[in-house]
Order: sequence, then C-alpha cells, then structure tokens
Amino acid sequence: LLLTVALRVSAFPGERRWSRVMALYCAATAVTMVTLFWIVTADHIPTRDRFLPVMGTFTAHTAYWIVYLTYMLVVTSWTTFLFWRQILRVAAKVLRFALFALAVGTTSFLVFLGSRVVALFTTSPQVMTFGVYVSSVYSISVTVGCSLAIIMPLSQSVVQWWRANRLYAL
Repeated sequence: LLLTVALRVSAFPGERRWSRVMALYCAATAVTMVTLFWIVTADHIPTRDRFLPVMGTFTAHTAYWIVYLTYMLVVTSWTTFLFWRQILRVAAKVLRFALFALAVGTTSFLVFLGSRVVALFTTSPQVMTFGVYVSSVYSISVTVGCSLAIIMPLSQSVVQWWRANRLYAL
C-alpha cells in the first residue's frame, strides 16, 4: 500500500502498468508464502523463536523467509526511494513533513529487514531486540505520515468552507 501511495505522490510514469505488475508480484509472493507456510506447519518443521528457520538447514521454512525478505526488500527499497525523491518537490510544508515521516519510516523498515536477514544467520537475541525497536520507529513514522497526509486536505476543506460562508453574505 505504501508503494502505491509513493507511486501516486510521485506521479510515476506508467503507474497503472506498474500497479498491475505489483499486484501480480504481490499475489505470486502471497501464494508462495501460504504454500510454504502450509508445508512447514503440515510437516512440523522445527523453527526458532519468532518463526525463524533452524540454522544450518535448508527447508521449506528457509525458502519461506527468502521469498518474504526478497519481496519486502524490493518493495520497501522502491518505496523509500520514491518518498525521499519526492520530499523536495512538494510545496506544502505539512505534506513535506508527512512525506519525510513516511521516508523515515520506510528507511527504518529497511533497517528492520536487514536485522531479519542477520537474524537468519545468528542466534544472538540482541538482533531480535534491535529489530523490535527499529520496527517501532517504522510504526510511529508511518502513522504520523499517513495521518498528516489525511488531515491536510481535510483542514483545507474546512478553511475553504469557512471562507465561502463568510463571502455568502456578499
């Protein structure tokens, strides 16, 4: 969803074509992940904490994580690039701040995904704790960015309504 917002905000050429490609990529990823998840649970493949695969093995569970991380890294990288690129092109300060919050959020999610990649190859609990803190930055930034993006047009509508009502007597 954030990639769709980033494409629309940046007026990305060929947005409809990319929307179809994204939908197919998302659907293929979802079907693959559901299938792999079903295999992992049906075969009772052992997992580590937070549904991470057991180190030193390559199972359907490992493939699940590879599919998930690949999808998320591609989509989040593209989204982050579009948000950072668009910040200076927006004139309204509130929208610029909203885009900045979204860009910070998606950047922190890239760091979170990096911590998950590291978690695949280590058993250190600090990596998981770091991921939790970074994901909270993502949650807060995306909430603030989306809220500001919604509030600004609403507040502009209220101001325009107020001004129109003041002029009505003329």
